[in-house]
Amino acid sequence: MKTKVTLYDCTLRDGAQMAGINFSLRDKYKIFITLVEELGIPYIEVYPSSNVKDRNLIDKIRQKNPEYLRNLSAFGSTRKVDNDVTEDRNLQLIIDSGLQTACIFGKSWDFHLNFIRATFEQNLSMIKESIGYLKEHGLTVFYDAEHFFDGYKSNPSYAIQTLRVAEKAGADAIILCDTNGGSLPHEIYDIFEIIITKIESPLGFHGHHDCGMGNANSIAAVKACLNHNRTCQIQGTFNGLGERTGNANLTTILPVLALKMNLSVVPDEKLKHLTEVSNLIYELANLTPPLDSPFVGYNAFAHKGGMHVAAIEKDFKAYEATNPEDVGNKRRVLVSEMSGRSAILHKCDKFGIQLSKEDPLVAEILKIIKRKESHGYTYEGADASLEILIRGLMHDPEQAAGYYRTLYFEVDYFRVMTDVRNVFREEDLEIYTDSSIKTLIEDESGTDEFHTAADGNGPVNAMDNALRKALIHFYPVLKEIELIDFKVRISNAAEQEKGTASRVRVLVETRDRSDGHIWGTIGSHVNIIVASFVALLDSYVYKLMKDDIKPVRRKSKQI
Repeated sequence: MKTKVTLYDCTLRDGAQMAGINFSLRDKYKIFITLVEELGIPYIEVYPSSNVKDRNLIDKIRQKNPEYLRNLSAFGSTRKVDNDVTEDRNLQLIIDSGLQTACIFGKSWDFHLNFIRATFEQNLSMIKESIGYLKEHGLTVFYDAEHFFDGYKSNPSYAIQTLRVAEKAGADAIILCDTNGGSLPHEIYDIFEIIITKIESPLGFHGHHDCGMGNANSIAAVKACLNHNRTCQIQGTFNGLGERTGNANLTTILPVLALKMNLSVVPDEKLKHLTEVSNLIYELANLTPPLDSPFVGYNAFAHKGGMHVAAIEKDFKAYEATNPEDVGNKRRVLVSEMSGRSAILHKCDKFGIQLSKEDPLVAEILKIIKRKESHGYTYEGADASLEILIRGLMHDPEQAAGYYRTLYFEVDYFRVMTDVRNVFREEDLEIYTDSSIKTLIEDESGTDEFHTAADGNGPVNAMDNALRKALIHFYPVLKEIELIDFKVRISNAAEQEKGTASRVRVLVETRDRSDGHIWGTIGSHVNIIVASFVALLDSYVYKLMKDDIKPVRRKSKQI
């Protein structure tokens, strides 16, 4: 059954109140355009009465995308207790914004009237007059009943009275707010069931995540409205951004409504942009996307267990709540010591390698992976190193990954030096890092030794610069790659390797500027420099391998 549920986004207002977030005007504009064009979100909230940046955003949209002004909603409050509506700056700025829609909040909790020094009657007048004034100016008005659920629990008759005043004043929808995020799903559902019998206006819900219930509470509100064939507006932010622990998360709520409840939220074809939109907003907020986010997380559809992989190969419903393609995400099969033949075959198929389950190479791959993991390797984020290993095994089982690591060039030795001076005088601290590498490259005229050296802002950067210096002449395609991420983790592979003697695992991410392709490589060793060098080396080798570059030498000496 398709029933209308309207989404109202608060990312640019409520989301911007999250600690550490400071969206620029450019950021806000990009988020707005993306939410409208990529997802088709009908209402996106701004706060013209609070800051100049949002007023400038409205002006920018008016100049560049006037057809999208209908998607903007101006947020504000009811008039101040001692103000006349015609002289209230907040209401006037909403009207002056020229927007067609406004959302204003008012008090529903008698406890809060103490803070604004208003009587019960004064508060009701503030609600009535503010909504009425905006309606007189032709605006669509949504009324946010702030702290409604706390207010209802404290004084139900007065809380309901505030809603009735808002309805009589002409509010186009009344939004019940769990502003403290302290209510539970059964409370939201039960109170909605009561309010639906008292109020005829369309209802909505605005939830916060202080008890981890923002998303579940939103679904409870929708369910209550559906029981009475009522439309429902759901307010929230993308990625759950917001003050304290955040708001109800539209990135989760949207696909639940669309895919699990079969409700009309956004056009089906636009839902496929969800993961991309989520990642963009994290990027503009300067936040790292959580790997385990429902629907859009990098690990949301990642499978490691062998039986799980075998099952989803037959039907994704065996171990997935929904198809990752529906939300623009991807299924990932992780190869580890827990993996079975199905996981290996899945990876090989992804790499364009055709193997059967009975092929003895599959068992050999599993055996080597388990042995490598006992030495600190994990291939979950390092598909490039895994492909180098598998293809190397196919060519030379003795060398395995070493086959490709020595196919294009050999590294005879490398050295990294860091000179630190004035270490205890921060203002005079001096750091010099350089690396020297001896590479062997064979061409038609014989084997040449290349001694190269380079400095860098750290040991990995110095090694990278020195290795490039040696190889670019023979393999100019290596100019096209850049290291974009570098992670170091302590491995628990060996009980005897602890503390500063721990084995470390280094994961490198590399981007190919020629096609945007990104790949991960891994190195593991008790020496962090060696682990880093192996991961870095694999990133070079993978580029040459994936571009099918002809090697200028062929010599089987492992690094």
